[in-house]
Amino acid sequence: MDTETLILISVAFWGIIFGSFCAFLAKQKNRDTGAWFILGFLFSLIALIVIAASPIREKKIEAEVYEKPLPTSKGEKIVLRIVLILGLLALAVAIAINILQK
Repeated sequence: MDTETLILISVAFWGIIFGSFCAFLAKQKNRDTGAWFILGFLFSLIALIVIAASPIREKKIEAEVYEKPLPTSKGEKIVLRIVLILGLLALAVAIAINILQK
């Protein structure tokens, strides 16, 4: 196996690990596990810190969930936007490094 393949496998492995931890914490805090798995997979430690610092939400009755969206605090929206920007910046840097190496 060449180095690039090993790096790709390593990144995917750690993405799954972080995604799983984020999904587990999201379930404990009554949040969307699928979304947090994806955030954990893409943003690793940053997403794990964000979900660990998030407050626990009250459980809603299924009928209420579909009638109106769950409230999201202003601070949580800001943190999620920062995580998104940092992740996109990291992706852009990785692409730039890959292009410069060729």
